[in-house]
Amino acid sequence: MTDPGPEGETEDPTKLRSAAVEALQSAARHSDPNEFDRLTHYALGLIDRARAIRHDARYAALEAREMAALRNKRDIAKKEPYRVLHRFVAKLISALRQASPWRTR
Repeated sequence: MTDPGPEGETEDPTKLRSAAVEALQSAARHSDPNEFDRLTHYALGLIDRARAIRHDARYAALEAREMAALRNKRDIAKKEPYRVLHRFVAKLISALRQASPWRTR
């Protein structure tokens, strides 16, 4: 049976699953029902941790992509009022030039 690694160390899901297989194989060799239950629960806990690590990795990647998309939208939204303002100023200047009595033709 393998012992859990120190806290804070990143765990590899494949290593956790192989440790779970070893624990289940060890449980199958025991004739004591209490030891069998303990090893089986330990193996299931390892499998759950491996699944959680993979889920967290996928979630983190998805979250990073969503955050990048939100940042891009926010940057575009920040620039958009200036674009509208520039268009408005250009139209205003054009209208003033056309309406100006000092306009040269």
